Amino acid sequence: MMKLDDFPRTICGKLLDLDDLEIIRRIIDSNPSATRAQISRDVCLAWSWLKPNGGLKDMSCRVLLLRLHRSGLITLPEPRTTNGNGQKFSRRTRLPIDWQEIYGYRPVLMETFVEKDRFAGTCYKAANWIHVGSTQGRGKLDRFKEYKLPVKDIYLYPLDKNFRMFLV
Repeated sequence: MMKLDDFPRTICGKLLDLDDLEIIRRIIDSNPSATRAQISRDVCLAWSWLKPNGGLKDMSCRVLLLRLHRSGLITLPEPRTTNGNGQKFSRRTRLPIDWQEIYGYRPVLMETFVEKDRFAGTCYKAANWIHVGSTQGRGKLDRFKEYKLPVKDIYLYPLDKNFRMFLV
């Protein structure tokens, strides 16, 4: 947990002091209806915090703001739970319905592959995807075991609680 005594302090590559905290608080207070994304962009502009290509360091700023918020040093607005149309952001909840409308059948299971040597699959595990095994490191076009591709973990996510009934 960060405290005011911990400043100046580097967070997300940005050296922050108490004046910077005050700038963030003023930006938040000046526009109470602003989203977290808008606040992040405004903070980046106020600090001229840019990537080498000239774009705003928006994602780094969002992480910085979230850390300050969780430490109680600033108060961010509540995250928006809808996209403005009253619909949830999650595509997973709409996927079966949308797929049915477009392709004429409803999927009951999603599948993804995660390269073992590069990634741990943490986000899939945290989102309750089921690890079912690993590939052999070949590829769908390798009938003669000539290609050497990275081994990947296979994760599944049921879209229907009775998905086993639909799979033959």
